[in-house]
Amino acid sequence: FLVYLIASIAEINRGPFDLPEAESELVAGYFADYSGIRWAIFMMAEYGGIVAASLFGAATFLGGGLGVRGPVGAVLFVAFTVAIATVMIWAKWTFPRMRPDQLMSFAWKVLTPIALVQLVMVGVVLPWL
Repeated sequence: FLVYLIASIAEINRGPFDLPEAESELVAGYFADYSGIRWAIFMMAEYGGIVAASLFGAATFLGGGLGVRGPVGAVLFVAFTVAIATVMIWAKWTFPRMRPDQLMSFAWKVLTPIALVQLVMVGVVLPWL
């Protein structure tokens, strides 16, 4: 779940992985060309990505509504989604922005080995269940 959460934050270009908005870019990256309603649409799309990643993460890794039918299951699913979205938004304000070389090093040296270990563990443990 942790690898998914970090990778989804990076995929939707949220901090600390928001390289298109870095200071090395011209003013604010591609946002410098837009203002008004076009900028608002970009922001809505960014937050839509957060909601989509949170919905997928809640359904896939946290069990959705945990098999509970009716309004209780829906409330659980929304609570899981809000919790994941809160973590994604919190990460932007908590962790400093990474340089591109740091991001690639983190992805290859930390995330990839963790994901491979998880894959092997699932392949070894799952047949015994």
